[in-house]
Order: sequence, then structure tokens, then C-alpha cells
Amino acid sequence: MEKKEHEFIELKSIPAIAFKTEKDWYIYDRYSNLILKTKKIIVDLIDDVLSGASLEDVHKKHKSVSFEDVVKVATEIDKIKQKDIFIDYEIKSLSICNDIDKKNFIQTKLNGFLTQLILNITEDCNLRCEYCIYSGLYPERRIHNNFNDMPWNIAKRAVDFFIFRSKLSEARYISFYGGGTLIKIRSYKKGYKLFKKNRA
Repeated sequence: MEKKEHEFIELKSIPAIAFKTEKDWYIYDRYSNLILKTKKIIVDLIDDVLSGASLEDVHKKHKSVSFEDVVKVATEIDKIKQKDIFIDYEIKSLSICNDIDKKNFIQTKLNGFLTQLILNITEDCNLRCEYCIYSGLYPERRIHNNFNDMPWNIAKRAVDFFIFRSKLSEARYISFYGGGTLIKIRSYKKGYKLFKKNRA
């Protein structure tokens, strides 16, 4: 079965990605975390419409698109933006807190109340599902491989770190991610046994 190429475009005007499936175009908007079904014409024009250029300039740049269609696209994009989608944003600064009591509370949470550890023990997989982000069909994404397995000493250090810093939590979870984690069943079992033995 021949693999089909999927089109994938990182938009410049907003933190979003446009992509095409076999039938339709979609835009993933990072700000709202929504995936919107859209039209190719919007994908073609959105960067220029949101750049602040006049609609006349957008029309000049995209001569094959009528001015009427440029106006329609701009109107549709404005309607979407009113729902807090397609918003360009930047985090200017980040501060946990200025209140010393709250800082101590956060420190306690980080040092004793962790609830989940996720171990990425392998990037290998015995399947090759086309929809998988690591299938090789998506540009600038890693692909399944067997040379990035997590060494046991790193996994053990992570489990020890988690056990120590989750001792005050009522519920604690250890998860395995990959790849197909059961390919590395030994690491899976060793990590689980270590966690089970020391979690009390």
C-alpha cells in the first residue's frame, strides 16, 4: 500500500498549524487548543490577512483570488477571532508568586506531592500507523527508531526522584510512553517493581 503525503504548513502570523487530510483542510490553533475544519482559500490567505496588510494589498498578492473572496475570507477570520481563536500571544514574563507563604506552599507541593511520572523508555514501535505523529509522514517530527532507548540507570533515577517527591500524595501513578513500551518489557517490569517496592 503506497503511503500518501500529508500537507503540513506552519502559519507565520499566529501560533497555529494548517494541515490536510485526504479530503479536508484543518487548522490547529495552539492558543485555544482547537482544531478547526477550514477551506484551502483561508489557509492560503490567513497569514496575509492577519499581517495587518490592507485587503487591496492581499488581493494584489493573490491575483487568482477575487477581491470579493478576499473580503469574505477576512470577514470569516474576524468572526473566528471573536471566539478567542487565531490570537497571536506572547508570555512577557512568568512568576510563580511574590507571596512567601504561597512560595513555600508551592515548594512543598513540588517536593512532596507529585502525582505522576511518565517514562519515555523507547522510541521504537512494532507498528507503523499512518496517523501516528511519529510515522514519518509529518515534517520535522522524529520517527520510530531503536537508538534512543532510555538506559535503565536513567529510568531508575527518575523513579527514585518521583518516589521521594510524591511521598505526601494520596494517589501516585507511573506511566510508560514511546514508541511501543511493551517492546522493552524488561524495563517496563523493572520500573514497575521498583516503584511498587519503594512507594510506601
